[in-house]
Amino acid sequence: MYSIDRLQSQYRILPSKINRPPLPKGHISREQLVARLNLAQSKQCISVLAPAGFGKSTLLAEWASQADQSTVWYSLDELDNDLSRFCSYLFVAVRKAFPQVHSQFFENEKHFINENQSPIVRHLVLLLSAIPGPSALILDDCQAITNPVIWQIIELTLAQLPSRLTLILGSRTRSPIGIKRLRSADQIQQFDILDIKFSQTDTERFLTRNLPQYSLEQAQKLVSKEMSGWVAGLQLCLISHNQYGAGAIPESGESQKSQRLIQDYLIEEVLKNTDEQTLGFLYATVICRRFSVELANELTAGLNADLIIDKLQREQLFILPEGTAEPWYRYHSMFRHSLLAIVTKQRPLAIDQLHIKAAYWWVTRDYYAEAAEHILASGSLSALQDFLTQYGWLLYGSGKLLTLGQCFEQLPRARVLQDTPLAILLCWTLLNDQQPDLARQSLLQAKAKAQGPLSKTLCSAFYALEALFAQSLGEPMQALDLAQAALATASNEMFWERSHALLVIAEAHHDLGQLSRSIASAVQAIVLCTENQFQTQTAQAYYLLASAYMAIGNNSGAAEPLDKALAVAANGGLSSLFASEALCWAQTKLLSSAGQYDTALSLLTQDSNSPSVSASTWQLPLQTARLQLLLSANADRGRLTDAATKLSGMRTSKCMKTDWRLAADQALLLWQAMSVRTSVACGSGSPKVGRWDRSASLEESIAPLIALLLKDSIPISLPGDICNLIEHNEDFAGSTTGLKIRLLLAICYRRMDQPRAAKLALLEALEWCSAEPNIGLVACYKNSLGLPLLEQGDLLDSAAGQWLFLYRPNQSELDDQQLTLRTALLTAKEWAVIALLADQLKNDQIAILLGIQANTVRSHLKNINRKLRVTGRTEAIAQARAALRMRKRA
Repeated sequence: MYSIDRLQSQYRILPSKINRPPLPKGHISREQLVARLNLAQSKQCISVLAPAGFGKSTLLAEWASQADQSTVWYSLDELDNDLSRFCSYLFVAVRKAFPQVHSQFFENEKHFINENQSPIVRHLVLLLSAIPGPSALILDDCQAITNPVIWQIIELTLAQLPSRLTLILGSRTRSPIGIKRLRSADQIQQFDILDIKFSQTDTERFLTRNLPQYSLEQAQKLVSKEMSGWVAGLQLCLISHNQYGAGAIPESGESQKSQRLIQDYLIEEVLKNTDEQTLGFLYATVICRRFSVELANELTAGLNADLIIDKLQREQLFILPEGTAEPWYRYHSMFRHSLLAIVTKQRPLAIDQLHIKAAYWWVTRDYYAEAAEHILASGSLSALQDFLTQYGWLLYGSGKLLTLGQCFEQLPRARVLQDTPLAILLCWTLLNDQQPDLARQSLLQAKAKAQGPLSKTLCSAFYALEALFAQSLGEPMQALDLAQAALATASNEMFWERSHALLVIAEAHHDLGQLSRSIASAVQAIVLCTENQFQTQTAQAYYLLASAYMAIGNNSGAAEPLDKALAVAANGGLSSLFASEALCWAQTKLLSSAGQYDTALSLLTQDSNSPSVSASTWQLPLQTARLQLLLSANADRGRLTDAATKLSGMRTSKCMKTDWRLAADQALLLWQAMSVRTSVACGSGSPKVGRWDRSASLEESIAPLIALLLKDSIPISLPGDICNLIEHNEDFAGSTTGLKIRLLLAICYRRMDQPRAAKLALLEALEWCSAEPNIGLVACYKNSLGLPLLEQGDLLDSAAGQWLFLYRPNQSELDDQQLTLRTALLTAKEWAVIALLADQLKNDQIAILLGIQANTVRSHLKNINRKLRVTGRTEAIAQARAALRMRKRA
């Protein structure tokens, strides 16, 4: 009988191979995995598979230290491929754990030198069966065993072991034992990299325990997010930090020293143990974020990629399958980046050539974003410029705008601007990236650098871009001219330029009040954009059509195109060339016109919470719509005040659209009027009857006031209402709306034969007027004031007062003043008829667009002729155009 020390001496046993390894410093427990191992012990075999450094041995050591049963530990290496050495170590490991177990066969080395399997298996089964149970035999680092005889002995022995003994295999590669047999018998439990890698919680616990002097956020800056649960990488980063001094935390990612440690680890633990053919495969394919067998064959120039990939998977060499229908593969991120750094340092030119080769492999399969990634990585500017020239528009059309932007960032801007077609693509990319100023500047520079006469194609592209810029600057006339020029010079194949030109034309006609032309252009744009599958532009065209129908009062006609725009947007989203907030705004207008205030408010609130709205120019119209809806829905005072306060702050921000600013002023003024009436109603005084419909806009609210002023008698309460409104309207200092209200008060007093009160109201209006007053607006009301009302001494050095005192209107201006007062009597439906009448449409055409009967149109025209004091259709058309121009100026 031998003592364990004598056995170790006789068989030249290294104690570290049969002793359970100690848990590393800073170890964190893996309770859940240990519990799963405990449950799996009912199986005959447990397999723990993962690449180097994922904590297989540490996990098994932690489980063995906590296990209720006894364990036998045997760490394998390449020398253990000798059967005599393997059996000697296994026998000594068993005797160390269970000194009472003996075997005369294994105590004589001569019995297993000749590699006769049968007696070895028989006596090995007897040896292991003598172990009291339950117990476990742990064979760690099984990837070191390549001798098939040893694996045959293990498999034959495993088939005859008693159920109280479990074989646990820790390996980087799949063991060649009968996995299928064990799986079919439900006698094996497998753990792989996904099971044992560190989770985010494990990583945070590791950092908190090992770097207690730092906050978690600071500690996370020491490690790369690409560790992906790789325990060895975390430990190497920690070693680097401790070894080279715990100074300031790096601002981002891991330090260069920890990168070198990780690379050294991979060289020592992985690459040195890899054959040349596999190394060549790794060096060629490591440039790819993902690769297939076909791509790997292309990059390795004929190596049997499928066989090597299968080998890498068996050896668990940091390769992971991608979850797609076609078999794709990728390397563990940290392994790939570290290996890529090693290869780039050793053979940079070869890496650049591989990137070019990979790029054109992707191009032939229409994967342009992946191709661009490799072109960028190659660092070749000429290859990048050629790639953008050939495939840039395909990238743009497929929505890969971030990739396209990265390509343009790498190319010198001067080089791009000298290539006119490339410069045009740059401008569209910048527009999508919400950089219109830079896009406009680039366009001007590209035009200046263009040499020789431009082709029709380039002219059309320039016109289309310039039209878009003019429209965004609030210059519809210029935008209309440029868009029409773009259409005139565009060939039939220039679908992109033609579609955008039609969209600009439709929007410009809408802004100019030419609604029937806007409708016609929007319909053309819908056809063109739908045929070419321009999703964002199709939605925009439907939106413009719906907007035109709403502007002429045909809300039922607007519903269908708006629904189609929403359906297109929901199908795949919209690019930044057209804001989805526009559709929300149109929806709320349509819903509020139908009295569905709560639904509209719910939709508006939901869209307003989007992060894109906070930096959008649509803040102003959306908040305006919200206040209008709250007013229409008789919301409580707190919600109204909150909405009005927000809108008041937004009103001062830059906004190109006059209509939006006017709508905001109207909503705020209407809120002030509501607030005044509510205060009076809740106070000690008797409540006053409101003159304005709660759902009406300010423009519609002021019209009845003007109508009252034109009557012979004016209600006594009217000046008081206006004064209360002015008192609560400090937000409108210097605004057109504030001036209008004060001039109305002056007119009111003048008509009531109170010249002193009228004079004071007029002076107050001039005092509140901005340094550059709206002279046109003052002129509209001047005749009604019965000037001269002021004297020279009343001017008080006011520029507006001096102009008002010295100015004498000509006949044309007097006619405009009279027309302004007459149009104040028109209803919203009559304005819709006027808008179409100005385009010289016939009665039946107007009826179709407004969704009403022809007899109703004739009735509206009679009322219009009476209010505008015209007799014939020609005169009515002229007056309608003049009224629309004046309404636009106001």
